[in-house]
Amino acid sequence: MQTRPLCFLLATAMTFAATVTASAADRIRVAVQRTGTLGWELDVLKTHGLDRKANLEIQAIELASPEAGKIAIKGGSADLLLSDWLWVTRERALGDNLVFYPSSSTVGAVMVPANSTIRSVADLRGKKIAIAGGPLDKSWLLLQGLARRRSSPRRPCRVSTTRR
Repeated sequence: MQTRPLCFLLATAMTFAATVTASAADRIRVAVQRTGTLGWELDVLKTHGLDRKANLEIQAIELASPEAGKIAIKGGSADLLLSDWLWVTRERALGDNLVFYPSSSTVGAVMVPANSTIRSVADLRGKKIAIAGGPLDKSWLLLQGLARRRSSPRRPCRVSTTRR
């Protein structure tokens, strides 16, 4: 299990709790994609009572998509969400007062079956691909940049293959 997102959530929640004094548990509203990793990490956190130990009431606001979480945070119905740095950077450039805390160093990959004829980004020309994350997903943006650069033999790019 990756503990970095849990550490991020606890650190953020404890910082939030330290800045506000109250006799009852401090509440933090977290926008969570219903099918996302953060949802089950919050479940683990609550199951082990880590929220109570930190005197926090963590309210998971279950949403259908990452885009809904972005709307929730901008609309004020959530205090925290798990997103990536490109979206936060864009919003800050547009004047929003968001803060980014890195919680993962994971980046995406292009995955094809081991027997595929696709071996480079150039081989994707004219093909349909599925993108997880949306139009501002960092992996999608990086892939588009790489495709525009037109990978040369001096700078080859690899496409990962899946083993079945």
